[in-house]
Amino acid sequence: MSKKRIAQVGTFDVENYGDLLFPFIFKHYFLDYEIDLFSPVGGGNFLANKEKVYGIKDLEKKHLERKYDAIVIGGGDLIRVDSFVANTYNEKIINTLSLWILPILIGKKYNIPVLFNCPGVPYHFKKFERKIIKMLLDNVDYLAVRDEHSRLLLEECDVKKITVFPDTVLSIDKIENKEKLSKLKKELEKKKKIPEIDNYIVFQHSNINVNSSYINEIKNLLNLIIKEYKYNILLMPIGYVHNDIDFLNEFKDVNNDNIKIVDEKLNPIEMLSVIASSCGYIGTSMHGAVTSYAYDKPILLINTDNLYKRSGLLKTINREEVEIKNIYSIVKIFKEHFFDKTNKKIKSDIDKQINNHFENINKVIKAKSKKVDDNFDFNLIVSMFDSLSKINYEDEQNIINVYFDFGNDFNAFDCKRVKLEKKDNNFYCKIDIPEKVKKIRIDPFEGVIVGYKNLQLKSKDIDLKYSIPNQYFLVDKYYIFSTDPNIYVDVNSSITSIDFSIDLEILSNHKIVDVLNNLVKLEEYKLMYESTIDYKLRNIIKKFLGKK
Repeated sequence: MSKKRIAQVGTFDVENYGDLLFPFIFKHYFLDYEIDLFSPVGGGNFLANKEKVYGIKDLEKKHLERKYDAIVIGGGDLIRVDSFVANTYNEKIINTLSLWILPILIGKKYNIPVLFNCPGVPYHFKKFERKIIKMLLDNVDYLAVRDEHSRLLLEECDVKKITVFPDTVLSIDKIENKEKLSKLKKELEKKKKIPEIDNYIVFQHSNINVNSSYINEIKNLLNLIIKEYKYNILLMPIGYVHNDIDFLNEFKDVNNDNIKIVDEKLNPIEMLSVIASSCGYIGTSMHGAVTSYAYDKPILLINTDNLYKRSGLLKTINREEVEIKNIYSIVKIFKEHFFDKTNKKIKSDIDKQINNHFENINKVIKAKSKKVDDNFDFNLIVSMFDSLSKINYEDEQNIINVYFDFGNDFNAFDCKRVKLEKKDNNFYCKIDIPEKVKKIRIDPFEGVIVGYKNLQLKSKDIDLKYSIPNQYFLVDKYYIFSTDPNIYVDVNSSITSIDFSIDLEILSNHKIVDVLNNLVKLEEYKLMYESTIDYKLRNIIKKFLGKK
């Protein structure tokens, strides 16, 4: 009797530690299945066993050859509608919609169960996107996400039957034991792939744009660890795709034997051996913290850019006190909480939940009939087209998002949704400014392209200076050719509120090209339209149906 076959979908073709561990974990729990991997582009050979990864465009063709019994999507932050997946992808070739919508459509067409393996949901969906998200996800057979925040974002879309299970990499210690990993670490030292080092704490950081005082604060911490706590520091990149090594080179010191750096590229299991053999982990990588926690090592998770997935992990493991939201608190939090003991009961419960999750997937696959619906009439696709044609952008017109920069750039946590008053095409509101804000960013009607005139930003009857990227003047008004229009305003301590008013027109996505036809640089601005959910969904569906 031949084995059942699974198509597993995720970003397995990029050099990113956590993404490359997902298929390794999944395969361990489904040894009785043949598993083929699919990713945005394919290839890569970054997995520890150099396993073949197919491009997502080949999924339907491979199913006709191999007859998959299930399509499994995840993990990672995959349920999203933006274009950005990773720096290495060409956005013209792939976007996040293709990564999970195509598998749902193929599953629907061939009656293959579609299951989600605890991915995350990184962003709120806009009102005009929610009906489409619900329509898609209500057509899957099993929907598990990795934290409560992801569940809430899907519940905003009225998606039904969502379950929450911990990130599956938290079970890695049940697959690779410490003794085996310790031997691997020694082998890496002998082969000169990593420096010889003991009694060390791993430090990692993604290459984000920060100032010199931010870097100095980290240097203060590393010096404290070396001098007062008598540990060595091993600088190890985890996300090559995020250019970790560029940031870590800021801390490289050839004259200091207590700080060493991993210069050679490691595969994910080799990285795992370094973390599991360490005395703790400090960094920005969620899965660096996940694996350190799994092997009962201390962690400090830097989250100055306020990503939900990091805070969601710390809630799952009940370690919220080790989150670094402000880099200037890192030394204090290290001293107070880095060496806190792990709650073994919580870890045991997490392991049970992950086992239950994989058992659920197995049950769904075995229970689903493999019969193909020869009369499949693309009702789901027809409904999606119908939803796109009825998108009401007026729903977005009564709210703007205002982001506050307190010195660490803009982020989703420091955001206020402000209700607008409306008279004809004129919108206005008052924006209260918190103390210690350096800049504000106003996002008028995210997800749409707008034209405007008579924009005013005043504080105590004084006109404030502002800047707007990607705007162009045409006939009698400005047009902002971006689906995420931003207005940047510098503020000072004397400004406590801003009066905002604008005469604004929202262009529904399918009419945007009509405006662009009046511009000289037509091809350049068509790319703006091609970033909209309207264009991307229509394009994906047309390709799926074989239409031009």
